[in-house]
Amino acid sequence: MKKTVSLLLVLTTLLSFCLVSCGEEEIAPVFTAETLADNFAALETAAGINEDNLPIATGTEVLTTDMCEFMVGLTPDEFTANVAEGQVTIAMMSAQAHLVSFFKVKEGVNAEEFATLLSTKFDPQRWVCVMPEKCFVIAAQDYVLLVASAASVADLYLNGFKTLAGEAAGAENVFFTGEAAE
Repeated sequence: MKKTVSLLLVLTTLLSFCLVSCGEEEIAPVFTAETLADNFAALETAAGINEDNLPIATGTEVLTTDMCEFMVGLTPDEFTANVAEGQVTIAMMSAQAHLVSFFKVKEGVNAEEFATLLSTKFDPQRWVCVMPEKCFVIAAQDYVLLVASAASVADLYLNGFKTLAGEAAGAENVFFTGEAAE
């Protein structure tokens, strides 16, 4: 009898451990490279971005407080409070509206809220004579992507981000579709 009770206790204990460990799954990190630049390169690879599908030549720079307001509309204080790292890829000539900015937010900053802030601060008409066809922001874990470009290019970036982020990706916020404000 003692052996049966002991065996039942052991089985009950094992079963309880199994049930506890079968709780919610944690979502694995989506961008696992050591640097923001390497994570962005992985995103562009997943998106299939290359010279053939970009409208014109682009250049990439680290985003700093000195240029954040001009590039993405954030004040230096907003940038400093929210961004751990940022970079921006822009068209080398302003004949085509193209800007892609990738951010890692600071610890404790809600990436979805930061994406919303970006969507309200970014000026899609910053190029004056040309406008992007589509502007959106999307967040996953500690990363936020802002894209303002031709719709086909924007869609490539969006699909690449969703491919890498999987379940961690929030909903994209398309905040501009090429229609000028009256």
